[in-house]
Amino acid sequence: MVGATGAGTSAAAVTGPIGGAVWTWRLRRGLSPAELTERSGLPHDLVEDLEAGRTWVDRRRVWAALAAALHVEAGELAGQPYPPMGPEHAEARAVAHRLRKVLAADLRRPLDPTTGATDELERLLAAAVAADGAGDDHGLAVVAPELISAAERAERVTGSATRERTAELRSRAHAVVAGLLRRLGYRDLAWLVLHRVRAGGREGATAVAAEETRLLLDLGLPEQALGCAERSGLAPRSVEMSVLVALAHAMAGRPERAGTELDAATGLARDPCSFAAVAAARVAVAVEAPDADVASGYAELSGPDALPGLDALDPADRVAALVSLAASAARAGDFSRAADELMAAEVTAPLRFRLDPFARELLVALPPRLAERERAEHVRVERVRATARRAGLP
Repeated sequence: MVGATGAGTSAAAVTGPIGGAVWTWRLRRGLSPAELTERSGLPHDLVEDLEAGRTWVDRRRVWAALAAALHVEAGELAGQPYPPMGPEHAEARAVAHRLRKVLAADLRRPLDPTTGATDELERLLAAAVAADGAGDDHGLAVVAPELISAAERAERVTGSATRERTAELRSRAHAVVAGLLRRLGYRDLAWLVLHRVRAGGREGATAVAAEETRLLLDLGLPEQALGCAERSGLAPRSVEMSVLVALAHAMAGRPERAGTELDAATGLARDPCSFAAVAAARVAVAVEAPDADVASGYAELSGPDALPGLDALDPADRVAALVSLAASAARAGDFSRAADELMAAEVTAPLRFRLDPFARELLVALPPRLAERERAEHVRVERVRATARRAGLP
């Protein structure tokens, strides 16, 4: 057990990336475990178990509560932005510097409306959206600076015939790049990119509002995320926005409201991908609930039929769904299935998976628990440890 002063313990000795960070920041703030418990509103045993490496964080509401109590950004507890894990991650991380140069450049030179700026923006956006859907954050990072530069130039095209189309393309371009920056851990820059553009057209408005909502959720601010969703004025909501609102309610401790939003999302779904997205959201929302409320349902959530239509999701969404399934399986004590879900997620989109803070938590939590089982788990243990090493984890 970690004492109030942390005597005889080092941060490096605490298992788990978030648990170790909580221990470190608690000492920096001069708090005892009891004081952190009071500030966060979390059970005392949970705080102690996190710091000692006996449990892990797989719920946004726990992550947010700890960050708020310690007066740090949620990403700080997860160690974001993570040190580069191979050349693709290093190049993706470099996008922050490249984008700052683009945003600081003087792009106000005269532009001939006949130069096809809007067509160029549309071409680059299509490439970025394809990379994003594939979970290819490296590919998205490669095109992102050129995309934002094209969006800034296209803004000055004055032809009335293209103004509305350009505004929508610019909105979507800024939203997809902001999403990349958020995942990489550059949330301040993500916010700047989002707020350089006014949402144009319904599709553009949805993209901007959805990314702002995701950013606020990642910052551990569910009430502000709900306010952002409401201010977007998108009525009726899309499946995407309804799912995000449901997650925000779950983070804020309102599972019934979350269920209502998911029912609404089901009513809006029209294709296999949309129905699968709602099913994935139900798993993510259930994981957010307190253990006592959903303990009996974890076995069902971690079963082979927990998420019908998984293959209908694009790779990026499939990674998130698989991590949620892994979390539910681990909570049910089915560590073998949790490991299998994580391995499937890494194969689906490696960098997107390795940037997921909850996936990283499980990569640290699973090996000792698998090792406690029969020797047949040896292969899984080694596979999970190898995956953890690729993610830059001990």
